[in-house]
Amino acid sequence: MTHADVSELTLVDRIEITELLSRYSWAFDSRDGDAYVGVFTDDGELQGPTTTISGKESLRSWANDYPREPSKHFNTNVVIDGDGLVAHVSSYLVVIRLEESGLRPILMGSYEDVVHKTPNGWRINHRKLIIDR
Repeated sequence: MTHADVSELTLVDRIEITELLSRYSWAFDSRDGDAYVGVFTDDGELQGPTTTISGKESLRSWANDYPREPSKHFNTNVVIDGDGLVAHVSSYLVVIRLEESGLRPILMGSYEDVVHKTPNGWRINHRKLIIDR
């Protein structure tokens, strides 16, 4: 396939990619390892500040077992560039926890993603977490 054969991102692609980011957060926050790996390609990986997790089984275990208090992840300011097969996605991340004193932001940062269009829809191939310090 040549580049001329690849279509530009459509509005539907952009909506599906944005929803993919939301599905990632919903799956992680609810500790649903099966849904979590479902947002990744078969060879997908998550690159954090200190480690990289690769492959569906490792990602599933991480999502199910990561020690954390109940919290909610919010993705905002989503920017998508690419074509009909591969896109680069940048988004802001805020994680909030409900405590007795009220809502408390516990993490701010961003994600840099490479997403691929698969027969099952858009999936994350590589996600890099960048934490603001």
